[in-house]
Amino acid sequence: MKKSLSLILLVAMMSTLMVGCGGKKEDTPTQVTEKAKEESSVTPEEVKAEELDYVKLKMYFLGGAPDDMDKVWGEINAKLKEKVNAEVEPVILGWGDWADRYPLLFVSGEEWDMVYTANWAFYTQQASKGGFLELTPELLNQYAPMTMATLPEAAFNSTKVNGSNYMIPANSKWAIHEGVTIRGDLRGKYGLPEVKTIEDLEKYMDAVLANESNMIPLADVGSATETIRSLLYTPQEQWFAADGIGTLTFNYGKEDELVTTPNYELNGMLDYMKKMVEWRKKGYWSRSALTYQGNTSDQFNAGKGAVTFTNIEGARAIWDNAKANNPDWKIEYVDLTGGKKLPAQGFGGNGAAIHATSKNPERALMVLDLLGYDPEINYLLMQGIPGEHTNNVGTDEVRKIEVLSPTYGGSYSQWCFDNFKTRPVEAFEGYEALADSYFEKQITFHPAIGMTFNPDNVKSEVAATTQVIEQYKPIINLGFGDDAEKTLNDYIKALKDAGIEKVDAELRAQLQAQFDAAK
Repeated sequence: MKKSLSLILLVAMMSTLMVGCGGKKEDTPTQVTEKAKEESSVTPEEVKAEELDYVKLKMYFLGGAPDDMDKVWGEINAKLKEKVNAEVEPVILGWGDWADRYPLLFVSGEEWDMVYTANWAFYTQQASKGGFLELTPELLNQYAPMTMATLPEAAFNSTKVNGSNYMIPANSKWAIHEGVTIRGDLRGKYGLPEVKTIEDLEKYMDAVLANESNMIPLADVGSATETIRSLLYTPQEQWFAADGIGTLTFNYGKEDELVTTPNYELNGMLDYMKKMVEWRKKGYWSRSALTYQGNTSDQFNAGKGAVTFTNIEGARAIWDNAKANNPDWKIEYVDLTGGKKLPAQGFGGNGAAIHATSKNPERALMVLDLLGYDPEINYLLMQGIPGEHTNNVGTDEVRKIEVLSPTYGGSYSQWCFDNFKTRPVEAFEGYEALADSYFEKQITFHPAIGMTFNPDNVKSEVAATTQVIEQYKPIINLGFGDDAEKTLNDYIKALKDAGIEKVDAELRAQLQAQFDAAK
């Protein structure tokens, strides 16, 4: 492992592209690899994989093993052996017991090397306990150059725990957004113009109420959080400091400063609540919306709902379903972002880490680099064997995947290597232009995005305030409470009694620390 320069060049021929931990490149993963080959001062023939001792690495994933997993990993391992004389033994922790088994990996004494991790999958807990290897800029630059050349600065800033980095995040370019999906065939039937605004949407829902006795205008159910995103948060470019914890939001549109506000103090909160009361009284949804546990698209797909708030991929799934089962429907997706900036989902949601006691940490980094950014290896991992499981009818830079066999797919957490731009072969009209706008033009990586929150100082307050938030969320978003102002005041009082000011103060302090560290 100490044959340093040869090893670096062996991984990716990247010697001239190495950057610091805050480096940011605009090239695609494929372009990074090709540039490295062109600019390298040596040819691949001058470096031999046999110079490395063979190692077998064990990596844990979450999920369910697809039928052809062994076959696909056989192909992956052949390429890994050729490039870095290493193979990976993938092991799956099933959804039914992963939460219990995952922490045991770190105390069992078992030898293993890499593992899937995320802010929802024990990342902060295990990083704080010393379970993961610290990934210093020096290690990453030397053994994971393609990763370093591709990931933006925000990726490493937002996944630090106590000032250190332990994760290689997926190169997530998902922008949090909501739109609305409607039945264009019904809109045409009613003689209505194209829906572009909330006011247009209300006219469409009024027409459904007047003409379709067996249909609910708005098929969204449960807490209906998509409506508040669309009508309140996105127009003001606000998002939560830590999604699901506290009420603190920040203005992600102002990337050079940190401006925070509790969501109940946002301009327009009361007006939003009054509109939801108005919609509920009109009959846009039924009282059973409070308790219905199905998916928000179920009623729409069943022909019982005329509108559903969803993101662009949810809309594409509805379009796919209609194409197969109701080809006479015309599915239309309405962009409600108004061209506003959109917050990146954050990089803590998918990643890979190295076990602190791994006997081959340098080789593990090399392998993670290849799994993430080598075009051939990454394609095998994400899409299966070309010509057998899938075909790419797009390009290396923008994959368009045609599924040939369902025996290999995304049923386990190889998502931590989902780094290449992928678009569907077919979708509704305007899909590609909107996807490019959301994920390339409107997306913003504010330094505060994706904070990994440590609740240790406010555990009891987090538990109490979360209970209040969950209690009031459906009441606020579905307008169940005729007096919106009284509902809001009751909500604020209940939050403050439960300790929300202490929770939000802790959120603010940790958010400020992340923001300052990114300067």
